[in-house]
Amino acid sequence: MRLDESASPRWAGQATGCAFLLVALVWFVSALLRGSVTRWTKLGQSAECQSNLTYAARGLRMYADDWDDTLPAATVWTRNVLPYVSDQRQLHCPAVIGPDQSSRYGYALSPDVAGKPRSAVSDTARTPMVYDSTDLKANASDPVTSLPQPGRHLARAPSGGPLDPADFGAAVDGHVDARMVP
Repeated sequence: MRLDESASPRWAGQATGCAFLLVALVWFVSALLRGSVTRWTKLGQSAECQSNLTYAARGLRMYADDWDDTLPAATVWTRNVLPYVSDQRQLHCPAVIGPDQSSRYGYALSPDVAGKPRSAVSDTARTPMVYDSTDLKANASDPVTSLPQPGRHLARAPSGGPLDPADFGAAVDGHVDARMVP
């Protein structure tokens, strides 16, 4: 078509239809990617949370090694563990970090182990020490009652299958597991 010619109604209708189809296709693909990106972000946060809890548990165990096998008191546990972790962010759950990282933690210490010797814990592999919590302040502590519902992370069941919402926890022996918390 030359510049001095006008477009036929048929050609204009086809162009409009193609433009509409293109917009719909872009919208559909972006919606698919949004869901995919959200899922991959949650998977990344799940892996980082497990890593952070491993470091927090290691820090708690190192603290106990230096203090006659006694874990820190619940009222000061994050401050006392800080020298034993390489980065302060390891005491923050990645799913709850806000603009000011120092204000939101997302982990709680069990009062069943706080301020007590590790040797007083009968089953170190099944007793929760530090875990995901809805209490976002530093030094959060409760008897495993503040777990986010549904879980804020994704984990696969031991038998395989789909990824489900889960919360993570570190036992007194230091291992991290989604099934360790009730």
